[in-house]
Amino acid sequence: MSALEVASFGSSLVVAFAYLCRLDMLHVFQHRTDVIVFYAAGLGAVLSSASHAWAGTLDQQDVCVIVGLGAWIVTSYRSWRDGVPAYFNR
Repeated sequence: MSALEVASFGSSLVVAFAYLCRLDMLHVFQHRTDVIVFYAAGLGAVLSSASHAWAGTLDQQDVCVIVGLGAWIVTSYRSWRDGVPAYFNR
């Protein structure tokens, strides 16, 4: 594994954990379905990028997925720090 693949694999696991934590706070009957699907798809995408890094087939799209989804976690932290934002309720 190259240094880029190792760094991408590690950062994708961190981002995947963040999406898993967000999914843990969401409940199907209480929150909007589109929000739950967004975070589930984000988790799947970043785990796919992690598997590509592990297999040595990392490409530019995988790096963009990791950076983009990680940026969303950082950008939206302010509205999530006290729990799920009220505007995600049904």
